[in-house]
Amino acid sequence: TQTAPKAAPPKAAAKADPTITRAKNDMRRLESQVRNMQPSDVRGAMRHLKELYRIGNNLVKVKDRSQPAFKEAAQQFTRIRGTLIGAVLKVEQKRFMDVAGFIDKMRPLDYSNKQKVDHSRKSLAGIQNRLKALQAPKVPAVQEMAGRVTKVTGLFEKRIADHKAQQASLGNVSGKLAALRKRYHDIKVPGRIEHPATEEKVRAFVASVNAVKAHIKEDLAYIRSIDGKAALSVQDGNTFRYLKGSLQSSKPNSLKQIITTVNTEMDLNVNDALATADFFDKTDPENVNHRSNRLTGKGRYENGLKRLADAQKLVQVAALYDKEIGRANGPDRGTQAQKVAAAITGFKEKYKIALATTRMPEAKSKDKNLHKAIAAVFAKKKYGYKYERAVINAPLKRIKKKSGTIRGGVASSTVTIYEYEWDQFQATTAEKVGDLYYMYANTFKYYYKGDPQTPIKTWILHQRFETTQILEENIDK
Repeated sequence: TQTAPKAAPPKAAAKADPTITRAKNDMRRLESQVRNMQPSDVRGAMRHLKELYRIGNNLVKVKDRSQPAFKEAAQQFTRIRGTLIGAVLKVEQKRFMDVAGFIDKMRPLDYSNKQKVDHSRKSLAGIQNRLKALQAPKVPAVQEMAGRVTKVTGLFEKRIADHKAQQASLGNVSGKLAALRKRYHDIKVPGRIEHPATEEKVRAFVASVNAVKAHIKEDLAYIRSIDGKAALSVQDGNTFRYLKGSLQSSKPNSLKQIITTVNTEMDLNVNDALATADFFDKTDPENVNHRSNRLTGKGRYENGLKRLADAQKLVQVAALYDKEIGRANGPDRGTQAQKVAAAITGFKEKYKIALATTRMPEAKSKDKNLHKAIAAVFAKKKYGYKYERAVINAPLKRIKKKSGTIRGGVASSTVTIYEYEWDQFQATTAEKVGDLYYMYANTFKYYYKGDPQTPIKTWILHQRFETTQILEENIDK
């Protein structure tokens, strides 16, 4: 009989690597802690990850990595690391999106705000440092996020640099604003043109208007060029807003208002000039009153010519004003000037007609004694008048009158009554004044009775006034 062979004794199990065992045990404890970790606890995750990497550093010291235990430990390490990195990435992803969103909403001038810039810069650097601290450069999610953070950081730093360069290109904004504010107060909107308007006054007014316009245009252009670009202090910001509002609204409105006022005043001046022209245009040389008061009375013709010349000047000044100020749709100054010029020409012709037709009045008496009285009175030293011809235009008449005065109070009064009686007549004389001849109306009186101061029984010149000019050749006609 054959006996069964004896079974070989079982092999003794390979002794477990204590390093692997210790690593697996440490990772089990760590994994338990990770499961209990709050999702937002980045610091805890980083602390656990640091511990995990310490465990991993020990694990890599194992020489025989073909052992199943090592493979299990390696898988365990990868699983825990993935969980921790995922937790950190989730939190940092949200943080990054918040920072990127904040940067995206930053206005140009926000880059002058040190607090905002430093906050965003520190946040981006913190995220980048956190990603580096993961020690997982080969993890795609970490690499992708690190790339995004690097890109945003680069763009952010470029904006900061661009902003600094822009601020430098703007120069001394504070000094410029101070100079503009001084200009705003120095270059004033002109007042109304003082009457009477002259070409010099018009040119000075227009020059002031143009200076204000240029000042508004230039300074407002600068204000707009730095609007939203220049970083301003509180004081400079107040100056900027003051200038912006004033240059856009206050001063242009004031300028527009004064121009409108002067436009109206120019039109009113011309209306007065046209009224003057119309007045003299309607002068009738055949009308005795017109001849005396507008044409041939002493100084009347010269005064009329002066008034018409002034009227003509007003139209010329208004035309110059309209041209210099660039007034559109203004009155037709050419037609107005023609009307005044026609009035001047007509007035000169009427003056000639009036002179040619002016005669001494018709004689109402040729009494030689009255003519002797005229000569005697004019020859008196107190008068010394000389005449070429005298015409008695109102005959002699006798006049009587009584006049009295009451003096004293209620209890006692004195009444004085005087009786007057006199002869009087009127005569028109033609007298030479300089190189011209004028007619004068004279009233002569001869008193028979009167008060103590009345000259009795002598001819006196009671009243006298100039009437009108007469040509020498017409005196005897």
